[in-house]
Amino acid sequence: MIMNRIKEIITCRHIRIFCILVLVWLCTLCLFLAGCSKQSGVKNSSESSEIEAASDQELSQADASELSTTEERTDLPSDTVEAAEIDRESSANQTDVSEDQAADDSVKAEESDVQNDSAAAKTSASNGKTASSKKTDKTEQKTATSTEKKSKTISWNKHWQYAKHSKIHSSDVTLYYSQAKNRKNIVVAINAGHGTKGGEDVKTDCHPDGSAKVTGGSTSSGATKAYAVAEGMSFDDGTSEAEATLSLAKLVKKQLLKKGYDVLMIREDSDTQLDNIARTIYANQNADCHIALHYDGTDSDKGVFYCSVPSDKTYRKMEPVKSHWKEHNALGEALIQGMKSKDIKVFSDGKMEIDLTQTAYSTIPSVDLEVGDQASSHSKKTQKKLAKAIVAGLDKYYEVSAE
Repeated sequence: MIMNRIKEIITCRHIRIFCILVLVWLCTLCLFLAGCSKQSGVKNSSESSEIEAASDQELSQADASELSTTEERTDLPSDTVEAAEIDRESSANQTDVSEDQAADDSVKAEESDVQNDSAAAKTSASNGKTASSKKTDKTEQKTATSTEKKSKTISWNKHWQYAKHSKIHSSDVTLYYSQAKNRKNIVVAINAGHGTKGGEDVKTDCHPDGSAKVTGGSTSSGATKAYAVAEGMSFDDGTSEAEATLSLAKLVKKQLLKKGYDVLMIREDSDTQLDNIARTIYANQNADCHIALHYDGTDSDKGVFYCSVPSDKTYRKMEPVKSHWKEHNALGEALIQGMKSKDIKVFSDGKMEIDLTQTAYSTIPSVDLEVGDQASSHSKKTQKKLAKAIVAGLDKYYEVSAE
């Protein structure tokens, strides 16, 4: 009995101890397993975060230029973003304006260089000028000048068209620029007739082709040579025609400049060494039209007229008459209309056909205007009236030409 009881006691106690030990072991095992699981979770979470970070970094590097702008806009307040956008647009506009301005400045600089080169080419007589460059030079002369420049001296150029026919050409001429606000960019050559000492001692070709005159005048019909410059007549009071034409030319110059015309003064003193061919060539090369002032040798105070181009068919077929005779007559008719508008006496129908050296060599509208004769008044009052009538005629001519 006792042994059985002991066995029971031992057995029960052992069982309890064993159970306790098992429970302790199980708890320890659970704690260990729990610790391992947590450590593994942390490690996995860390690795996942690193993978995501690496992926984000690669994406950021691949799209850096595009994402940077987006990140800046999302990080900033909306007002700041709008302000930044406006600043960028303003900066872009300023850049465009600067580029446009630079382009404009470049064009202006090129235009200025072209004008300077053209002006230099024109004023250099040594380089010469042919008939084909005449119109270009006239355009440069009119557009390159301004009211800042009042006058310009022009010298003879032996390369000008028909220059070889001239025998007296040592004098210069002066181009005066209008200072008027309504400047017309039209150059009128005013040629005070006669006034060349020794002009009758030299003779020149009547026509460029050497043919004979078809009408009379200071030189008779049929002649092939004419006085380089005739002396002209004298008024009853002893005043020479050269003096009277010079005083009238100066008054015409004053009126023309006032009305906006530029004026090429062919003669401005008592002795200008230019024959009739040289005077015509100077006008051809530097003016838009040419008016020679004269008084007729008759003694009847017959009135004003212009020397029209002879109707002779052979003469009108000769160059440069063939290309310009209609312009000559049109200018003459306009000047006569100007005379009538100022109530100045006009002779007959205002014209007389005469074969002149002037019109034989002219390549621009050109007229010999006889403003009176030996018996006509050449007082300053009369000449002022004539000057205004000439300007009125030119106004009429260029109004019609413009139409």
